[in-house]
Amino acid sequence: METKNRHLKTNKTNNDLIFEPSQEIIDFRTNGQMLSYEVNNDYQQNKDIYKLREKIALRNKKRIELEKKYGYMTDEAVKKRWIKALIAVIAYFFLSFIFVYVIQIALIFGYALLHNGDAGLTEDSPLYASAMEFYNSMTNIIIYVIELAVILPILFGFVKYDFSRIFRTTKSTLVGIFTSIFSFPIVMAPYLLGFFITFLLGGSETSANQEAIDSMLFGKYGVILMLFVAVIGPIVEELVFRKGLHTLLFPRKKNFGWKMLRAFIVACIFGSIHVVSAVLLSLLSLDFSGMLGHLVQVFPYIGMGFGFSFLYEINDENIIPSTIAHIGWNSFSISTMLLQVLLEKFM
Repeated sequence: METKNRHLKTNKTNNDLIFEPSQEIIDFRTNGQMLSYEVNNDYQQNKDIYKLREKIALRNKKRIELEKKYGYMTDEAVKKRWIKALIAVIAYFFLSFIFVYVIQIALIFGYALLHNGDAGLTEDSPLYASAMEFYNSMTNIIIYVIELAVILPILFGFVKYDFSRIFRTTKSTLVGIFTSIFSFPIVMAPYLLGFFITFLLGGSETSANQEAIDSMLFGKYGVILMLFVAVIGPIVEELVFRKGLHTLLFPRKKNFGWKMLRAFIVACIFGSIHVVSAVLLSLLSLDFSGMLGHLVQVFPYIGMGFGFSFLYEINDENIIPSTIAHIGWNSFSISTMLLQVLLEKFM
């Protein structure tokens, strides 16, 4: 009895080689007793090879399914990606700049009612300082939780796709590992350039946004807030600014020049978000010199944002390395600040 051929079928789809086990192998696995002893013996000797081939086939099949659903192959796929990215970005800005006030009002009135039965809490009240600490810290924590709960499900398919393709080839894996490990100098270089521009324009060393975070981190709710600033915040911002805004801007432009233009535009939006509240407050109070002082603080944030966007683009629009870098950056900043405080305390 002749042994059946065992081979891998190859198929070209979207310039990728897809491996599938042949029908002979499948038949053999399901109806082995019907075949000759020679074939069965051959399989036993080479079963590790067959298992590896079937594992590769299954992995590539899943990848192709993800690419068909979330990839760039068709106009319909690009449109679906664009719409989901737009929904995620709109949700973020709505939650951060409109819904946040609902949370703030609920917190400040709720705190006052719980502690003295009177919602009319004023600056003269002995509870005012502790109420403000509670209100500022809890606002950030609650808004981070809501943003993650709303935005991650919208973009979860894209994140899943990024996880699958970062390990697709040796090159993509090595680039992802290398850029994640050396992300600090990649982000630090444009950040220092932005800081230097701010210094030349007469800006202060610390932005109002950073001062507000620093004061909250050393408050009563500082420990839990550190977790959110170091981990949850970066994840939310990477989902919105990298996976969201980058997808919205020139989605079919893949050459280096367009990628860097996209990175710069997103970095400018990223930087503006971090100073807009202080700028608007100064403008409303007609403090124009203060407004300019806050405005020039945008450049370090633009530099930082460009570093994260650069990591995202050079990893073929993969959010994993830039998210790791962002978490590492925020964690390093918090650790440095805590170390500075401890040194001042014990020296």
